Amino acid sequence: MNNNGHSVSLQDYQPYAVAHSDEAVKRFHIHMRSGERYSIPYSLLPIFILKGNQELIIKAYEVQITIFGRGLSAIEDALSKEVLTYIKTHPCGKDDGESSVFIEKITLEGENLMH
Repeated sequence: MNNNGHSVSLQDYQPYAVAHSDEAVKRFHIHMRSGERYSIPYSLLPIFILKGNQELIIKAYEVQITIFGRGLSAIEDALSKEVLTYIKTHPCGKDDGESSVFIEKITLEGENLMH
């Protein structure tokens, strides 16, 4: 069960997706475990910092997105190529080691995110 009381099939979980080669991507989405979804335009993303393949920091105008997990170089590569369409936290937050990329947690900070 996720935080919203919905049943979660871990077999259906995909930590991220990339666009088809002929598809233009202007934004990517962040799916939080809580059910919140953020839509981020690529035009606002000037800096990506990958730390040890386990922490990826995305700095944009007055917003910082930090992704924690494993195998995050694939996410950084997709961001750099502007083909990432979404990233999603793992429903349970526990690494089963079965996928090449694992997203444990995503934090978003900045005044622009206040609601």
